[in-house]
Amino acid sequence: MTHPGDGGKTFNPRSGRVSKASPEVCALGELDELSCHAGLLAAMLPKSCRGMAEMLLRIQKTIFALCGAESGAVSAVEISKETIAAVADLERWIAEFDVEIGPGTHFVIPGGHPAACQAQVCRAVCRRAERTAVALGESRSGSDTPEQPLAYLNRLSLFFFTIARVINNREKIKEERP
Repeated sequence: MTHPGDGGKTFNPRSGRVSKASPEVCALGELDELSCHAGLLAAMLPKSCRGMAEMLLRIQKTIFALCGAESGAVSAVEISKETIAAVADLERWIAEFDVEIGPGTHFVIPGGHPAACQAQVCRAVCRRAERTAVALGESRSGSDTPEQPLAYLNRLSLFFFTIARVINNREKIKEERP
């Protein structure tokens, strides 16, 4: 028995049947991986950080919406409005955490509590998703990637860096600097 994807192609509402190695499918895969890592982070949160679980669920929903826009299943205009609000949420959360731990002014070696380590994995995967989104935008006949999704991914990686520091701080684990 064979399935439609067995030959290395998949369906994209925007483009029809495309290679699973196409830039748009790769971008969707990066976002999917990021959402999975965010879900794992939520499951790993220590008791001192359980309030972050709702933030992470909202992030996963926003990532899902970005996938919908990228695939053409959802209007880019709808996503732009939603993403602007999501960027504002991230900025507010980062500012609140910065009051608790101080702004990040130095590099930190990923480590400490397992959830902090997972937050750093989320940060790195988010940066890769951002690079893939930029490359996708550049590959589309000279058009740029819309600014809002890129701003969201940029802030999101900072959010993950920040909560890694918060988790370690709340769990009384000292940051290691390079």
